[in-house]
Amino acid sequence: QLNITKIAMAAIGSGSGTLCVYTEEEDVYLLNVTIADMFIDTLAELQSIAKGSAMSGYYVLSSDIDCGGETIVLSCYTSTADSGFTGTFDGRGYTIFNFCSKTSATDATGGFFGELFATNGNGLELPGTLKNISFVDATVKGYGGFLGMKGQGTLENVYIQFDIENMQAGAADGTQNHWYHSTSILFNIGYWNIPIKNVVVEYNEPLNNPNGWGYAFGQIYGSQNVNNFLVVGADNFYQQGMGAHYSTMKADCYLSRDDLKAKAPDLSTFENDFWTIVDGCPVPKKLADQ
Repeated sequence: QLNITKIAMAAIGSGSGTLCVYTEEEDVYLLNVTIADMFIDTLAELQSIAKGSAMSGYYVLSSDIDCGGETIVLSCYTSTADSGFTGTFDGRGYTIFNFCSKTSATDATGGFFGELFATNGNGLELPGTLKNISFVDATVKGYGGFLGMKGQGTLENVYIQFDIENMQAGAADGTQNHWYHSTSILFNIGYWNIPIKNVVVEYNEPLNNPNGWGYAFGQIYGSQNVNNFLVVGADNFYQQGMGAHYSTMKADCYLSRDDLKAKAPDLSTFENDFWTIVDGCPVPKKLADQ
């Protein structure tokens, strides 16, 4: 038992801080703590933070969540300059299951983020961050990207397992799961120096869309900061027939897990607190333990 005389915050960083605990015995204890706008444990809590407008803050997933096919749009993508998500969403290794990205047929206002960056009134670009999270049995209804229309923020330790089996030909109004012009897994448009580190997009069966839709990105512009971006189940990482691609961005694409295992790339950077290597493939640890 500690006889505490004072507790003070010693340092505050992005989503973290250090508490100083002082005791009557003149001992000092330093405790690392997470500082978040919200710890998200349920679907209702995830739905409660969705604003559908400009959004910032630090949000932490504290449990797996099954969305049951529900659509949640945290921020949005519109023609205004400040509509996107500029905060941090930290999954802490947990998984969002059965999330459906539902957009309209024409303006791609959906996706998990809508837009993972914004521009303030002075033209300053404000990127957001998504990290340490898995999406499993992910689907899209409509036009645009699963994560959002535009991305210029950081993606680190992100796994998306996309459910092709539930995709079908259908109306472009978002009433059915379907491939449509500009359907993509990460973002329809990846802008400029989007940092990507340890990201895996995996299809639950090989992507075979004659229209060239359904890749990780639609269009990509600019020189990208990429470290370990794997696509499993497709022969490319950006959509075909979408116009010019002004990018030096590279991704390692494999037709299947067997193909990945056979080619045996260096996966040493995936050996961290989020990932583990199972049978030659990077898998989120918490998913591997289930």
